[in-house]
Amino acid sequence: MNTILNRSKVASVEEQTYEAIGDKIKKILVKTISWRVLGALVTIVITYFITRTK
Repeated sequence: MNTILNRSKVASVEEQTYEAIGDKIKKILVKTISWRVLGALVTIVITYFITRTK
């Protein structure tokens, strides 16, 4: 009976670990994409101010 309970605990810990890894990957992807978008927008704004005609 203890063996079954221990396996259940190990499976639960493994599932939590996989969920934590999945959450980290999602966070990294969102951060990467948001910074890329922000960088592109800043580049567009700077380019506009440098190249605009007066």
